[in-house]
Amino acid sequence: MKDFAKIERTSFRKEFRDIRTLKAFAEFGFEHIRRKGYTRVITHAGPIYARLWKQILGFRDAEGKEPALFEGHEPYYEIHKDLEPSPDAITTEADASVLFRIEGHWDEPAPFEISSRGG
Repeated sequence: MKDFAKIERTSFRKEFRDIRTLKAFAEFGFEHIRRKGYTRVITHAGPIYARLWKQILGFRDAEGKEPALFEGHEPYYEIHKDLEPSPDAITTEADASVLFRIEGHWDEPAPFEISSRGG
C-alpha cells in the first residue's frame, strides 16, 4: 500500500475549538486517508498541539527525528499515527471511471459519466 499522508496546517473557528470538533475532523480525515490506501498519517505541530494530538487522537512521536526549527517560531515536532488501510481502498487497479470521480465520492457515479452499458 501507500506510505503516508500529511495533514498540513489546520485551524478551527473560535466557537468550534473543542475536543468534539477535533475528534470529528480526525474521524472524517482518517477515514478519507484510509480509503486512499495510506497506512500512516503524519503532521508537524508545536509542543502544545503535538501533546493534544497524542493524548486525544493517539499520535506518537516520530522516533529519531529532531524538531524542525524556524527563526521566530517554537519547534515543530513530527508526530504520526498508523492506520489500517480500508479494505476497499482506491488503488490504480480501480476502474478508470472510479478514478475520474469526485474526490471522496468514489462509490457514486459522477454527473458526467456515461454508462458503459450503452447509455
